[in-house]
Amino acid sequence: MHDYQSLRVYQTGLDIAEEVYRFVDKLPPLERYGLAQQMRRASVSIPANIAEGAGRGSPKDFARFLRIAIGSACEVEAHIDLAVRLHSIDRAEAGEIQDYLRSLIRQINALERKLQDQQTSS
Repeated sequence: MHDYQSLRVYQTGLDIAEEVYRFVDKLPPLERYGLAQQMRRASVSIPANIAEGAGRGSPKDFARFLRIAIGSACEVEAHIDLAVRLHSIDRAEAGEIQDYLRSLIRQINALERKLQDQQTSS
């Protein structure tokens, strides 16, 4: 089992979820139970899947949950695209969160490669 709380990808995932929560507060009230809720759930799913995968005990399982976390990050990115299209959302702020998401995806991919290398060397 990995100490997921010390992983940079986990901490970054938490930071992104926090940023998304702030971002969706700027959406109109009509989105409270629509797009905003979807964005919150997907953003929370990122660190949650990293934690769950780390707790599974095998590098293969951990890597699978890292892929799910990447999928959730892509989902958040798509929701942000839609929020910008549908509402008067600051494109610069949206772009900052999306850049942060892309950076996290690169970090997760690097961790996944490290796990694969550990599997092949054992």
